[in-house]
Amino acid sequence: MSKQSPTLLAVSIASMLLCVAPYSWANDSGNTFDFDIKLGIAGEYNSNVTVSEIDTSVDEADMATVLDFSIDAYWQPAESWNLDFGYQLTDRRYRDYGEFDLMLHLLFADVSYDFAVYTVGGNYYYADANLGGSSFLSLDQYSIYAARMIGDAVYLRGAYNQAEKSLAAFPERDADTQGFSVDAFYFFNAGKSFLLFGGNFDDEQARSDMFSYKGSTLRLRYSHRFTWLNQDARFQIGYRIHERDYRGDALGLQQPREDRHNVLDARFEVPVWQRLRAITQLEHGDYQSNLASADYSETRISLGVALHF
Repeated sequence: MSKQSPTLLAVSIASMLLCVAPYSWANDSGNTFDFDIKLGIAGEYNSNVTVSEIDTSVDEADMATVLDFSIDAYWQPAESWNLDFGYQLTDRRYRDYGEFDLMLHLLFADVSYDFAVYTVGGNYYYADANLGGSSFLSLDQYSIYAARMIGDAVYLRGAYNQAEKSLAAFPERDADTQGFSVDAFYFFNAGKSFLLFGGNFDDEQARSDMFSYKGSTLRLRYSHRFTWLNQDARFQIGYRIHERDYRGDALGLQQPREDRHNVLDARFEVPVWQRLRAITQLEHGDYQSNLASADYSETRISLGVALHF
């Protein structure tokens, strides 16, 4: 690409956000219904504009404006039953590389039942993404899980996951995925802080063996909640390592492709005025591969505000 890389500048963020009153309902049987609405805007610097799903990077930096809208609802129709569902829209628009503009729609639903010792449940996620104004990717994911609280400090959760992925312009990458995940949370500091240790294994079968792989992920996260201007604020930092071993030889290689991803991220969220919060995020990824187009590094830095109801 011959475009000049833009300089990282201070981002001025201004927003006009519609106000919607929160809603909460309860009746004599104890049923409850609550929801949360979030509207946000952020400026983002990306050191290397990429689309990881198709192993594409431009080796150039760019600035983007990111708009977010989400609504999350919680319903407890009866004792021990819980239902969560919601919708999220993320619209990322670049200054120079409009062909990489990404709009993502996400729908989800989760239902669970609390037994005396365990919680069991299932969930469904549907994602639809447009890239550069054209249909790009759709994903259906189903999970069943079981979880248990051990004492007051440890929470364990295991899940079986199944997904179906379809890419409009790359049918050879359409895939079915099966896998499982295990997460362990350790709570301390009177519940204001936790450490997460997690891992998962995935077996993805694409139409072409060139894109079929077995992958494993290990992740670590620290989260701390504290008081800022008499309201809750939060700091999080995480690291994950992800490895993939592909079945078939990659295009241009005389051997199967191998990937290793190392990603570090951090998030700092503080209240600034009533329901308005300032959010700063950093993510750095080192994506190593014996396939040249999938071997790159990327750093994202964003500053934004979000209004919650």
